[in-house]
Amino acid sequence: MRGGLLLLLLTQAASASAPTGNCGGNITVEEPGYLTSAGYPITYPPSQRCAWAITASEPGQRILVNFNQHFYLEDRGCKYDHVEVYNGGDELSPLLGRFCGNVAPSPIVSGGNRLLIKFVSDNETQEAGFSLRYEALQKGPECSRNFTAPRGVIQTPGFPEHYPSNLDCTFVIFAPEASEIAVEFDSFDVEPDAKPPPPPGALCRHDQLEIWDGFPAVGHHIGRYCGQTSPGRVISHTGILSMTLITDSSIAGGGFSANYTIHSRGASPSARLDQ
Repeated sequence: MRGGLLLLLLTQAASASAPTGNCGGNITVEEPGYLTSAGYPITYPPSQRCAWAITASEPGQRILVNFNQHFYLEDRGCKYDHVEVYNGGDELSPLLGRFCGNVAPSPIVSGGNRLLIKFVSDNETQEAGFSLRYEALQKGPECSRNFTAPRGVIQTPGFPEHYPSNLDCTFVIFAPEASEIAVEFDSFDVEPDAKPPPPPGALCRHDQLEIWDGFPAVGHHIGRYCGQTSPGRVISHTGILSMTLITDSSIAGGGFSANYTIHSRGASPSARLDQ
């Protein structure tokens, strides 16, 4: 009886000190902030359906979301309890991902100045829930470009000197119909994770280069890269290849330099996408 009473008191104390998350709302990002599922990090309530619409204070900004590694939602194929992230202000926007289980999502960057976070739980199993940090990526030097020439060079601003802080650059290569795009990285040095999380945790939490076969956050996601491990040779079969470089306000690397070529599919052997 005495042990049961002690357990009850400990549980009540933990619940009293746990962060309380509101079930949805509108958030305008003036400075970095946090949101959590209700009851985090103990257990979230059943039958939740919450949506947070996050909007950057300036139209040219994007939103960066980092999930806490203490992440646990009922894992049954994400059919019941899950977190969804939409690239826009409502559920009609493109879905960037649906997440559950005990592996936190990798960092997510919006395509525009709005993101929607939606949390759903059923009336059965409840787990610890989630916590995330959101911030607006400040508008840095103008660096986004489109490329249509048969070949060219893509470099970080100021290369070979260190790239600036607070970059948000999107490079898009457009090829004619029935053509492929090949990209070869000659140099690659982007700020790595100081203390990389154990697999399969979030990678490249600071500066990062993401590559898609298609438009950003819409086409096939080839990978996210940082440190000094080059993406190597990358092939696009769709005729559009996109690269997005995001940097924070602290440590900067030497950047990258990459050569691209556009050729018809019959001109060289088809290559698989590097994963």
